[in-house]
Amino acid sequence: MKHTFKYISIYFDEKEDLIGVPSTKIKKWNALADIDKILNLKAPYSDDQFERFIKDVYNLCYTYTPHELPKQSALQKYLGVKTHSASVKGRGLVALKWLDKQGYEIIPTWKDAKLKNAFVFLEDRSLTVPIDYKEGELARRLRSVMSMSPIGSMNWKPK
Repeated sequence: MKHTFKYISIYFDEKEDLIGVPSTKIKKWNALADIDKILNLKAPYSDDQFERFIKDVYNLCYTYTPHELPKQSALQKYLGVKTHSASVKGRGLVALKWLDKQGYEIIPTWKDAKLKNAFVFLEDRSLTVPIDYKEGELARRLRSVMSMSPIGSMNWKPK
């Protein structure tokens, strides 16, 4: 089955080590869910390695579909921690949407301390990358959006 939409989460730390989490759709709940087929990329890495990593994570989307919504997030399972807060401690998040025949949308986030470290999307600051982008452009835009996504929890939306 050909998918026209894919969504991945890229978590990063201060060193810019990456954890890529693909997603799938759970039909019963009509919901997107992260799946635990996680990849990581240790810094330093080139733009070419970065873009290959992103494509590899996208290729894992829809490769597994649980019947129920997971009780624990894919990131929690991967890291072997019990809570969401522990899994995201010291990490930022960038969300990437891919639409067939259109390209990528890269969305920065911030952690809202008032919402128990839930990530909040900064949709108004998202960047797009066309389907026919030039080599290195996806990596450059993604690095730019990572710089807009603070790692620590905040009590207010970043400026």
